[in-house]
Order: sequence, then structure tokens, then C-alpha cells
Amino acid sequence: MIRLDPSTSIPKPGYGTPAPWFKAPVFGGNPQFTFHTVAGRVVVLFFMPSTSDPSAKAALDTLMRAADHFDDSRGCFFGVSCDPEDGAAGRLDGNNRGIRFLLDVDRSISTSFGAACAASTEHESYILILDRQLRVAGQFAPSRANEALTLFGRLLGEVAVDELAPSCSSRAFSSRRCARR
Repeated sequence: MIRLDPSTSIPKPGYGTPAPWFKAPVFGGNPQFTFHTVAGRVVVLFFMPSTSDPSAKAALDTLMRAADHFDDSRGCFFGVSCDPEDGAAGRLDGNNRGIRFLLDVDRSISTSFGAACAASTEHESYILILDRQLRVAGQFAPSRANEALTLFGRLLGEVAVDELAPSCSSRAFSSRRCARR
């Protein structure tokens, strides 16, 4: 397992590892958002204990400067907060296309991604970049949000797998010529 800090005790998903799938309510949106439906897009996940945490707030501000790239067709952003006060205090804006905030009060999402420990109150904020196949492409401390955005931009610039595949209509696909490709 790759770790952000060798001294941390919370293992993270390793490079190239598929991201865990989950269903969760999106603040101000879908009450049962199914995470794997974002496949095909480059994803930024930011795990934080609360948006009131100064380092989380600074990283979030940096990440939101790239909001134009979170268009939901090529890339998207998920902020994962464990603080129920984030929603109540109006610190989350869930009404932007491509930008979603998840309230992870039970810490199940954070635990499955290695940002929290199930047996303690420990939480380690970090930014996770996923490729279009929802595999781990990079992990960054909040202080390295600019580096995370650089990787996000590089992945956005790559050719999508579906752009490389031959396009076959359903009728043509059943033909032998198309099926042999």
C-alpha cells in the first residue's frame, strides 16, 4: 500500500488499485448517488474531517480554482467531509455541476479509502486522483493541492479509451466484419 506519510498508520489504496464503490447522499443533490457512475471521467476526491479545518479549507480553495474543469463530462470533484456541521453551517455548496460534497458522518467512505480508521477518531486528510477507469492515479497531502491539479490536468489531456475503440453500431456489431476487430 502506498502511504502519503510513511509514519501514518492508515493504509491507502495503492497506485493502479480500483477505487472502492459506494452509494452515498450528495449534499443538496442525489440522496443515493452511486459512485461508479462517474467512470469515464477523471475524478478528484478530497477527504477532510471538516471544511472548518484550516488546512482543509486552504486545499479546498486551491482545488476550487479549477472548478471550470469539473464539468462532469471529462472531470469531476467530490469533497468528502465527516463533519455534519459542514452542511448545517452552509459551508458546502452542492449545486454545481461536476462538484459534489458527500457528508460521511459514519466515516464509512473515509474508512474504505484509508482516510479514517474504523476503530478510532483518527482522520487523515488527503486528495486522491482517479483515472477514467476509477483507478488510483495519485495521492496528495492537502498542502500539495496544486500538484494534484497538475496530475488531474494531465489526465484530462489524455485520450480516452473509448476514443481509441472502433465505433460499431449495434447492427454493424453483429456483423462478422465488426465483431472480428
